[in-house]
Amino acid sequence: MSENLSNGLDFIYKQKSNLNLLSSFLSDLKKYNLSSDNNSESGYNLSRFYSESLSNLVSEKFLGHPLFGYGFESPIKIQIYLDGLRTTLLVPIQPLLSETAFSSISLTLSLDQRLCPASYDEAQKEILNLLLDVEERKKHLSDFQKRLKDPQQDFCKSSTPQDRIINFIKTFGRGLLPRFGNNLPRPIQEIPI
Repeated sequence: MSENLSNGLDFIYKQKSNLNLLSSFLSDLKKYNLSSDNNSESGYNLSRFYSESLSNLVSEKFLGHPLFGYGFESPIKIQIYLDGLRTTLLVPIQPLLSETAFSSISLTLSLDQRLCPASYDEAQKEILNLLLDVEERKKHLSDFQKRLKDPQQDFCKSSTPQDRIINFIKTFGRGLLPRFGNNLPRPIQEIPI
């Protein structure tokens, strides 16, 4: 149980590490793209190097699970038994490949063409947003790991069934409803006869 949680944290650390590498990689790539000497044969090799490096960082896996995806992949599920309750923690595969500016840069690199500097800035913003989400997930899993190591400490303030239901509704609204957005089925309207 704690090993699965530890593997989940390692997965998140790997996502964070790769996102940080991608961020610095995009900064270097922007500098290279703005330089004027990238039309030579060495410029072509450098562009190919950047394209392959980007592809390797994005397609990397950890324990057989991809670090990044398009947003529709199933999250990694970690089941723990804590305080007499069975809890399932979800570790999402970050949707980096569906980010518009990042995909544009990836495609442009593979075609060996230049891109406007604003695209790099937009891709940096996308990566920073994903980094914030990864950091939040890391904090959430770390809290559960602390609770596993010290079960005597009262981390869980909701002990009554009513509080658990309220927390479930909050978690449901925070996690599942934003994925569906406004695509929830509407009730069939009654037509008077």
